[in-house]
Amino acid sequence: MPHLLGSFFYEFADDNNDAAEDFSGPFNEKLYQKRSPAVWKALNSIAANLYQKDGKAYYPDDHNKVIRPLVGDETLWMDFSMNVGEATARMANDQVNPWPETMQAYVMTSGSISDTNFLAIPVNAQNKEAALTAVNYIASAGAMFSRTRPAVWGAMQAFDPTASSIKEWDEAFDSVATHYATPTIEELAKHRRGDLSAEYVQRINDDWEKFVKNA
Repeated sequence: MPHLLGSFFYEFADDNNDAAEDFSGPFNEKLYQKRSPAVWKALNSIAANLYQKDGKAYYPDDHNKVIRPLVGDETLWMDFSMNVGEATARMANDQVNPWPETMQAYVMTSGSISDTNFLAIPVNAQNKEAALTAVNYIASAGAMFSRTRPAVWGAMQAFDPTASSIKEWDEAFDSVATHYATPTIEELAKHRRGDLSAEYVQRINDDWEKFVKNA
């Protein structure tokens, strides 16, 4: 949920300014205290439109296990994901509750937080050679292409398109990036926004639980 909360934070903590720019630096307690109440107010105002359990908005601990199947059986008609290929992958790979083929992913015009996963080997790793072998495989073009395929994962991969090891895979990657339910790279780039610092993310998560989830 961190990125979804961050998107709401950018939208409702703007105070007629660019919240993404205002909150781009180190944690600012005074600014946070001034702007954050509007975010909790907005989130509480939509509680009645969220999935309900025991007469109130339900915020499950495991989104994948609880919410995604409800989209599959059309109990819910909307979901949020940081995986651009979520809808495509759920149609192709979910054998229990596949999403309807009418599902369509879209990017919020106000912007979407974009970041990448990464791998690191600790300096005190006991088996660095084995770790390097694993990381090199994971970062190989073939492994990235496999993860990109909807039937495997459908996750967009971050790589240098000019790298010689990638160029020969151009057509293969293009073939899995053109599904009607997946936004284009150009559309994603147009609305891309940077992430908040770790301090803001942690504080937003904590305060969301305090002022929204458990309020």
